[in-house]
Amino acid sequence: MEITNENADEWIKGDLEITEIDSDTNLDKCFYQVKNGGEVSVEWTETLCNEPFTIDTKVACPEDGENNCLVYKKAQDKACNEKQRWKEFDTDNNAPNTTKIISEPKYTGFIWMDWVIDWFITDETEITFTCNDGDGSGCDMTLYRVKFNEGQWSDWIVFNETPLMFEEDGVYSIEYSSQDIVGNIENDQKEIDKVDTMPPVSVKTEEPVYKDKEGGTWVSALTNFTITANDEEVGVKKIIYQIDDGEETEYKSPFTLESECQDENPLHSIDYYSIDYLLNDEEPKTQEVMLDCAAPSIRILNPNLNERNIEKCSQSIVAIVGDSGSGVKKVWAELWNETGKAREVEMSLSIYNTYEALMDKQLSAGAYTLKVMAEDNVGNVYVENIDEILLNSVYVEFISPAICS
Repeated sequence: MEITNENADEWIKGDLEITEIDSDTNLDKCFYQVKNGGEVSVEWTETLCNEPFTIDTKVACPEDGENNCLVYKKAQDKACNEKQRWKEFDTDNNAPNTTKIISEPKYTGFIWMDWVIDWFITDETEITFTCNDGDGSGCDMTLYRVKFNEGQWSDWIVFNETPLMFEEDGVYSIEYSSQDIVGNIENDQKEIDKVDTMPPVSVKTEEPVYKDKEGGTWVSALTNFTITANDEEVGVKKIIYQIDDGEETEYKSPFTLESECQDENPLHSIDYYSIDYLLNDEEPKTQEVMLDCAAPSIRILNPNLNERNIEKCSQSIVAIVGDSGSGVKKVWAELWNETGKAREVEMSLSIYNTYEALMDKQLSAGAYTLKVMAEDNVGNVYVENIDEILLNSVYVEFISPAICS
């Protein structure tokens, strides 16, 4: 006897019809057995002698491979003589598997708006497909189709090894599957990718800050510079800033220009930009600021050293105040004793370019400290002190009628 199938040298899927030639006309019983991957998958089963029979290879030989499905046939004659033969078949009942490969730049997706994104990519990202049919007959072709945003699906396209690249920002749904040589077709796979070519947008703020009449920006050594960035798609990875020609620094928290106070040139530049997780980087922005590290200067003209013992109802306070930086914002005077602040008065700029005020001194006798204070436009404050004594007696001059006693 001999198994004589015509398709023994071809890949098979599904039903396998076994035929044989047996020259013995005195047969009693015939049997067949199937092994798959070296293991018995169908035990000896009786069949009609000299008649074809069918084996479902999906059940009998689910493990694909060349010569991996072995069919045994044995026959016994009435004298119990037995003969056995076998033949190997190549079976493939499993569909191939397709893997979608995405090159850099890419970033793992998340729920974005109403989409479940698999990958965030850019217009430079390449998408390819690889097909694997394991021990089967081999891949025949891979097909894919694409839908942009909420549009229509494209026709199915045969992948020809040329990478897919998408130029326009938006959401791309991609379906793909492969077919092997014997026609097993993979179930469609689907992924959703978002193309993002837009960089983040950075915003810098500072406080305190002063804008002069010429449009210049003044800051102090204590001015906090804060940079925020927003990216509505993949998200901000980091913010970079640079002071003058120094090294680029990753922004972590608000910073100041205090270390630049030793520089004689008050003009400084701050460059800054942000980068998203796809490495889309923003065009650097630049701001020039004038740094004012010094408080205003004060020279008290009145009261002078001879007027520290106050015998008047009120006292004229006169001072020369200057500031070479952002300019004088306000000047005021305060009178203090051991119990706290007793008087405060704002000083005004006179026609003589001095700051002047008249302070009421109707107070209890005792030791006082007169503080003349000046603040510039970025918050630098300077204080000049004079010790004074208020006496019990009060002398009233040029007041009629008298208003203090």
